[in-house]
Amino acid sequence: MGYNSIGSSCILLLAGGLDALQTAAIIAALPFSVIMILMTVSLIKSLIQERKAIDQKEARNRKEMNEELKLIKEEREQLRKERKRLREQEKARKKEEQQQKRKQTTDAKATNPQNKDDNQNK
Repeated sequence: MGYNSIGSSCILLLAGGLDALQTAAIIAALPFSVIMILMTVSLIKSLIQERKAIDQKEARNRKEMNEELKLIKEEREQLRKERKRLREQEKARKKEEQQQKRKQTTDAKATNPQNKDDNQNK
C-alpha cells in the first residue's frame, strides 16, 4: 500500500467514520469480484469443453482398439487354419513316406528271393 491509499483511508475514516471506509472498500473491490466471477465461469466452461474433448478422444481410441482387436482375431484365426492345413500336409507326407518305405521293403523282399535263386542256379 502506498501513502496515497493510506491517506485516502484516513480521510474517509475521519469524514464519515467506519461506514464510509467500508463502502469505499466494497466499491473498490466490486470490479475485482466481477472479474473473479467471470474467470470462474470461464474456467468451468473450459473444463467442461476439455472433458468433452477427452471423452471424444477416448471414444475414438476405443473404436480404433476394437477394430485392431478384430483384425488381430481374424489374423489369429487365419493362422490357426494355416497351422491346421500344414499339420494335415505333414501327416499326409509322412503317411506317403511310410507307404513308399513299405513298398520299397516289399519290392526288396520280392527281388531278394529271385537273386538268391539266380545265385543258386549259377
